Amino acid sequence: MPGPRVVAEGVAGVLSGLVAVAVMGVVAGVGMHLLLGGAGVGDRVRWGAAGVAMAAGAPVEAAATGDARSVAALAGRGADRPAVVPGAPGGGVPVTVTGRVAVRPLGVTLAGAGTLAGLLLLLRGRRGRTGDLVRAGGAVLGVAGGAAVCAGVGPAGPVRIGAVSVTVAPDRTAAVLGALVLAAVVAGGWLAAASGRWRRPIAATAVVLATLAALATAGGTVVAAVTGGARAAGLGLLAGANVPLGLLSWGLGVPGTATAEGRLAGGALGSGGAGGGAGGDVDGVWGSGWDGGRPWWLLPAAVLVLALCRWGGGRGWRAAARLGVVTGAACALVTAGTALSATATVSVFFLRVPALQAEAHGTVVVAALLGALTGFLSGLIPAPRVGRHGNPARGR
Repeated sequence: MPGPRVVAEGVAGVLSGLVAVAVMGVVAGVGMHLLLGGAGVGDRVRWGAAGVAMAAGAPVEAAATGDARSVAALAGRGADRPAVVPGAPGGGVPVTVTGRVAVRPLGVTLAGAGTLAGLLLLLRGRRGRTGDLVRAGGAVLGVAGGAAVCAGVGPAGPVRIGAVSVTVAPDRTAAVLGALVLAAVVAGGWLAAASGRWRRPIAATAVVLATLAALATAGGTVVAAVTGGARAAGLGLLAGANVPLGLLSWGLGVPGTATAEGRLAGGALGSGGAGGGAGGDVDGVWGSGWDGGRPWWLLPAAVLVLALCRWGGGRGWRAAARLGVVTGAACALVTAGTALSATATVSVFFLRVPALQAEAHGTVVVAALLGALTGFLSGLIPAPRVGRHGNPARGR
């Protein structure tokens, strides 16, 4: 039977996980408050809880109801092309759009992950490996339990965005499973870093990527607030980190696919697409080359980001191999975390027509290999020796 000290470690881990989810809820709540504008307190709480579930990886069932022109404007098609159902009249005709959206607001995800990692480091017990394992397990359970509560708060909405009433309902099972994976990654990294040899590459990679995401979130939120108002600022706070992290794997040359089909496809990708006003179908496959719209400067930028993870690391090929493992895992997680998909069906009177089938994702396995190779080669670059007081060591 576990002793009271071991139980205390488990309780501390559970509390760390719950606090991490609470921080995610605060960030999601603030972002949703800015995004939704005049919604009531209860609606903001439910939408914030839905944001936490989405940040854990749960897709949401969404429904938007309004007149055809307003729904078309919300979908990005513009008021001059409101007919989202072939043959249906536009204008004030009532339209309902239902669908499923899977996208992670990484600003919320990383806020929770950073909080959990910080608490595990700050409150690390002195019970040896057993205590660390118990604390890590408790943290995983705490995050999963908090995500289950957030996903079970109930459907978020309806709230009005312009003239459209929107409701979302997260998938509770997916939220719990995603939270388990998220917490297991953070807790596993903490346990690996505690072993000593893995501490530097894990810490350096985490700090570099977290700094990149934090700067993008802060900068994106400010710029969005100045140029687009409160709602744009809310979107920047929630998903500003998605852009640089997505560009990281894209810049390394990770192949992937972006497709959008249906009447709402052009609006979904911000382009009229090949179909123009008829439908706006957009299909694309990005390969490992830097042609077809992939800027060449993304390659040195992505390599530089991963090369920064080299700072303070060990020397020799073994240290380089450890760095490669960490950066490969990081690139795989980033690629998986920035994937998105959406489906939508439009209903007008008795008509029910598929309006959108979209997805964008990179190849996770290739991302892991390219990230590992870049990290390994960066690890072979000699790093400056650092003396006791932080000054470069001098040769004798």
